[in-house]
Amino acid sequence: MPVSEPIIRAFCNNIEYPLVASTKHTGCFFGGPIEWKVKGIPKSSTKLHQIARLHCSQLDILGCINDFPLVYGMRFSGCQIAYRFTSREITIDSISPRVASKDWPYEDYPALLPFVPLRVAKKQKMNWKRFSDRFWNLPERQPAELVVVVPPPATAGVSVWGSSGDAEEVSIVFECDLSSQKVKAYNVCS
Repeated sequence: MPVSEPIIRAFCNNIEYPLVASTKHTGCFFGGPIEWKVKGIPKSSTKLHQIARLHCSQLDILGCINDFPLVYGMRFSGCQIAYRFTSREITIDSISPRVASKDWPYEDYPALLPFVPLRVAKKQKMNWKRFSDRFWNLPERQPAELVVVVPPPATAGVSVWGSSGDAEEVSIVFECDLSSQKVKAYNVCS
């Protein structure tokens, strides 16, 4: 995987943190299994996907707990999710739709996204407008203290949205409140 492709872009305190593939294990990674107990998802529904896990010491963000899970309902068409977490538990406050699709975003979707260790590439100072202009349909004003955008990676070994969704640059957005450990996630596209 080329190190030049940012797999995740985090924005906090007017700094962008592009996370790229690493050849060593770090506290940050894309994909892999959810290692927290998840509460609040209907038992009959498909499980959520771990999109990433961030370790705030890698990002030099004060006020953030060490492990920060970014989970999303990849099998839930048009997913909007809000959750809170503690050191070992994720509680879903809301998810829409409530039931996963059998063939969304495509048939035989992987149960786990591939595990890719990440490292922070060169941090860049910038304002919200410059950061948000890189993506489709982000809010005009910064919606949370930490905003994480995950565009479809071209080289992670999986199509996140299927070929048409990946080509449309559908991105997952995580709005993270660090002090209350709450996350709101949704997707945006062209």
